[in-house]
Amino acid sequence: DLYGAAVAINDNRAVVGSPESSELGLDTPAVYIWQNRTENILSISPDPLRSEQPATFTLISGLPNEPTWLLYSVDGLQPTFLENLNVIVDIKNPHKVTTARLTDANGNFDWHLTMPRVTQPTDLWLQSVQHARTSNVIPTQLTP
Repeated sequence: DLYGAAVAINDNRAVVGSPESSELGLDTPAVYIWQNRTENILSISPDPLRSEQPATFTLISGLPNEPTWLLYSVDGLQPTFLENLNVIVDIKNPHKVTTARLTDANGNFDWHLTMPRVTQPTDLWLQSVQHARTSNVIPTQLTP
């Protein structure tokens, strides 16, 4: 089927052409797109978060020695374009928790923060972001 007759690679994406793909029928051209999803991985401790208590937010597999922001939303999920970072985050109305912090040589960083005081449970969505790169979203709750 001549799979690989044409190949283009850009960043973490490859496009592979097949002028005669048997998948779609005899002599039907096809294009396959392969993407290597290298995602920053965010975790939190404890979960749920506790009012006025310490918490740790850990990023692994980020870009090494790069500015990184921790974002939160109280409005849920919705793709939001951040023009200054050229990235679409997955949380609605994102707010920065702190100023940018640099990841280490392995692309890792820990934020050690004290949670604000709340008098009722508050739903939160957390995500870290670097230039053109995001982490997973962590849905959690800040409890009194």
